[in-house]
Amino acid sequence: MKKITGSTQDESVYPWKDLADWGEISEEIERAQRCILERARTSNSTAEVARDVVEVEVYGPGCTDLTLIDLPGIVRFSGDKESQTLGKDVKELIHEYLPNDRCVILAVVPANVDFHNSEIMADAKKADPTTLRTIPVITKPDLIDKGGENSVLDLLLGHKMECALEFHMVKCRGQKALDEGVSLRVGLKEEAAFFELQEPWCSQVERGYFGVPALRTKLAKLQVRMIRKSIPDILVEIGAKFAAAREQLRQLGDLMTSDLERRQCYLAVTSAVLQCMDGNAMDSDTGLNNEEKSAAAEQHAEFAVFREKVLGTKLANIKEIEVGSNVRVSLPDGSEVAGKLVHKFETDDGKPPTVVVKPDDLTDVRMYSKVTNHTNLTRKFMLGECNTYTGTSDWYVCTKEGESEDEASTVWTGTLANLRTFVHDDVRSSPTWLKERIACNRTDDLPCFLSAVLFNKIVASMVSSDWSPLCKELLQKAENTLGGSVQKAAAKGLPSRYPALRVHLQEQLDLMVAKECDKARTDLDSFLALERHPYTQNHYFFENICKNRNQRLKQQQLRMIESRKADSAGKIFKSDVLASVTAAFEHNECMSCEDHMAQEMEVALEAYGKVCIPYPPNMYFGM
Repeated sequence: MKKITGSTQDESVYPWKDLADWGEISEEIERAQRCILERARTSNSTAEVARDVVEVEVYGPGCTDLTLIDLPGIVRFSGDKESQTLGKDVKELIHEYLPNDRCVILAVVPANVDFHNSEIMADAKKADPTTLRTIPVITKPDLIDKGGENSVLDLLLGHKMECALEFHMVKCRGQKALDEGVSLRVGLKEEAAFFELQEPWCSQVERGYFGVPALRTKLAKLQVRMIRKSIPDILVEIGAKFAAAREQLRQLGDLMTSDLERRQCYLAVTSAVLQCMDGNAMDSDTGLNNEEKSAAAEQHAEFAVFREKVLGTKLANIKEIEVGSNVRVSLPDGSEVAGKLVHKFETDDGKPPTVVVKPDDLTDVRMYSKVTNHTNLTRKFMLGECNTYTGTSDWYVCTKEGESEDEASTVWTGTLANLRTFVHDDVRSSPTWLKERIACNRTDDLPCFLSAVLFNKIVASMVSSDWSPLCKELLQKAENTLGGSVQKAAAKGLPSRYPALRVHLQEQLDLMVAKECDKARTDLDSFLALERHPYTQNHYFFENICKNRNQRLKQQQLRMIESRKADSAGKIFKSDVLASVTAAFEHNECMSCEDHMAQEMEVALEAYGKVCIPYPPNMYFGM
């Protein structure tokens, strides 16, 4: 209700209408509600309660300046054709309004319902624990059971529950009166007559508890008090909003009214974007970028991660062995045993780690040290024939079927043997996977020569499977970083008072970045295509081939010589040294042609991986 004329019209949902007849209000409200519900139904919203507000402004010389928000009643359960979230939606709507410190809560409680069961009273108590802005309104006093009037009167007078603003009672038009078209004016007269004639209400001296007019007066006085109390906070809030608006106005900048100003703005935006792309964007006062990383800095960080990933690919680790790798162990007699690395013991003193290898041939006794007892072992650790058990530092393999009994009369199924540990240098990667590749890609050439075609195919497959995804991932990150950075730079250089121009500029910058990155993708594809055809004149490539080709045989000879028993003076006989060297060469001569070819291929791949890995990313990305 408003005492003075004037209105603000919002016709986004329902057109504003001026009504002169009170009888038209209810019908118009229903029509507006149907419009809102239809709009909500045709939208994608799943909520049953629309957030739109039907606003009714009442003007007149007898009106009080009040804003009344009529919220829907609390729904405890839904009907068969109603949404199961109806009650939840209504509660959420109510809780949007109750916490407002500048509103008064009129908690409507029917007189014929026990107020202890009133959910709105509980919600109001949570939102307003002090009850300084809550007025419980008791309705329907004409429906109180005979003999229950005094109980309701005690509630009204605050004998059952204290409320800072006291209770109030009204009698509105019932459904029968509404159906018969009883006017609001007549309804107010009937309400006044009811409280003046009916006991126990007519016997009360204080008449401010009863009727809509008294409630209206009470609310108007309360509103004045709340406004006076809120004025200091409102002034502070207005000051803060004014300062924020002034800052926004400052950020908008001055209007560009001349060609010179437009040209200066264009140059400022262009300079900011170019500095960002060149990695030279900086703080204007200190000369340093103190707020966040530049685009170039972010790309350098992303490249560091990228390079670590590239260094972890297969081409960079041809002969790297880890737990689970197929390996070959060099024994003191010059022979080799194939197996799988099952454990690695790292050391803290800088010495090479020791490893445990499970042989492919589990009957090879050279890979075990015999277990003499079953100390600290129980039956539950035995996994069966040819399975592995790991203890704190020992590894065991069941090597023989049968049953035996130890000192504690525990029956053991099978005989356990302890796997030996080997120095890391005695173990090398097995080129079995290369033997399989060679066998599947054999040509009609003599098998004693290394196949350059197969070498190229292996490198090409590694580039496609390992390098290509990493390079494309890095390029996508670079595009995202560059796009975000130039957008920020352009936003700083262009005043926000030109939103349409900013949107257009952002669209053009997005197109520019996308165009450059598309060109980069084309260049990247060309670069990867070149890398799929291995070629280098790096002298380290040929040096590494010579070094790696002899490394295995050299290491094998040294280990065989070291295993020879020395005399009391620590000297080894010349004949023993010659025997070790001869044995090493004889074992090497016993290798099959396929083993030699696989070993040569492994040597070539390892040498090429060492010279090609550091360069491609730097060559392409220019970092």
